[in-house]
Amino acid sequence: MSDRLSSMVLRIGVNTDVVLVGGVAQDLGLVNSLKNKLGVDLSIPEEPEFAGALGAALSPTTEQLESPSDAISEMKLSESAKTTEEYWRWPEYRKTLDEKDISNARVITAGIDVGSVGSKAVIMVDGEVYAWSVMRTGSNSPDSAIKVLNWALEGTGLAEKDIHYIVGTGYGRVNVPMAKKAITEIACH
Repeated sequence: MSDRLSSMVLRIGVNTDVVLVGGVAQDLGLVNSLKNKLGVDLSIPEEPEFAGALGAALSPTTEQLESPSDAISEMKLSESAKTTEEYWRWPEYRKTLDEKDISNARVITAGIDVGSVGSKAVIMVDGEVYAWSVMRTGSNSPDSAIKVLNWALEGTGLAEKDIHYIVGTGYGRVNVPMAKKAITEIACH
């Protein structure tokens, strides 16, 4: 994989600032090999596996969000729970930023990245990340999309019906049943 990636990058030229995102950024062997082959340091953001889902959640346009509700009534926010179970090379987990007051939220979007190995969901409230989850993709992409979204929503007081726009991305992007739009992970990144 490192040989293929580095040959593609070297054909178009290497910028001195290279950011590696996606689940592959967690593979230390690949990261070290790419650094050596490209001759540059790689910047890897915290939790790089969410780049696609985050891009999907950010992608709805104003026109697509033409009728967001003015507020979400009677929300009960709970303390975030971070559950970790070890699978393959990365843990399954979820997080909610409890310090955010979303009781007067105007726009809520979600991005769901159904990859071949992992599924990720990001919930954004008024353009800021609010909650996310990551879990292994099962044998059924639609079920994986539903499960990862429900897990991201768990304990937030939000339900799928409260989300104004959902975008699917990743390997299984066309199999995200609640998505209003599917876009490639390249577009999300």
